[in-house]
Amino acid sequence: MSGQPSPVVLVHGAWHGPWCWERVAPLLDRRGIEAHSVSLPTCDPQAGRVTTLHDDAAELRRTLDALDRPAVVLGHSYGGVVITEGAAGHPNARHLVYLTAFMPDEGESALTLSLSDPSPALLAGLVNHDDGRSSMQPDAVGPVFYNDCDDATVQWAAGHLRSMLGGTADTPQAIAWRGIPSTFVVCTRDRAILPSLQRRIAQRASSVVEWDTSHSPFASRPELVAELLEQVCQG
Repeated sequence: MSGQPSPVVLVHGAWHGPWCWERVAPLLDRRGIEAHSVSLPTCDPQAGRVTTLHDDAAELRRTLDALDRPAVVLGHSYGGVVITEGAAGHPNARHLVYLTAFMPDEGESALTLSLSDPSPALLAGLVNHDDGRSSMQPDAVGPVFYNDCDDATVQWAAGHLRSMLGGTADTPQAIAWRGIPSTFVVCTRDRAILPSLQRRIAQRASSVVEWDTSHSPFASRPELVAELLEQVCQG
């Protein structure tokens, strides 16, 4: 149909899940934008196997395979690494959005990028478990990820966060942003991925915007996310 906006594929970050888009999805629907969310195997406690970035990227590619036309692909936080590999060379990926996300080049991972400009708050709240999984301390969820949200939102998020196994130390096997236009969203109040790190890697993107939000604008300012996606989808 002429003038039909591109669909959107939403990729969550570490310890999160598709639930994090609950406030964005209705706003996209009102704009006539078809939205699909990906559930990453590394963040699935029921996966029953060792999982990697490449499993996550394959899950994204399966979602893209099922679309009938090219989409805008958004990755949040660790999800930026997933879209970097998973969208590379895919005919149904027409634009990438890195929402306060890792945007790695060859040989880089979420872990190496994070440690190049580490967040003390994130490191203090991180729990590494004996079985190889990681999680966040409940009292760190608000200060690290949702510091511009009300208490009810913090409790909602903390109740949904999951542990994670694998992914963050893996490097992408392909680099999508080299061949696909991209937009990077810098979130200036982020305490998980510091704005200084975001601005450094955002230089790789085709365009950059800055928002005065925490790490989780999908919760605190969902209208910003929807408005940006609408602009990119119609562009």
